[in-house]
Amino acid sequence: MLQIFFTSKNVSNAEEFPTTNEERFREFWEELLKRGVFIAPAGTESWFFSYAHTAEDLERTKTAIRETFEEIDIC
Repeated sequence: MLQIFFTSKNVSNAEEFPTTNEERFREFWEELLKRGVFIAPAGTESWFFSYAHTAEDLERTKTAIRETFEEIDIC
């Protein structure tokens, strides 16, 4: 299970979630979708990986995330 928050603060509980940048998450979501990776469309939802995902699926997802971070100027 995985969750990404766009904020400069630690998010360790639901009360801290409002400190996140939902607009930035939306950009991230849209760019991943353009690259063929679908994640939950809200920052409040977690990602789930399972044995149904192959090593190639995970590599493609990792590449898409890296490209997306570069596209929206995260790294």
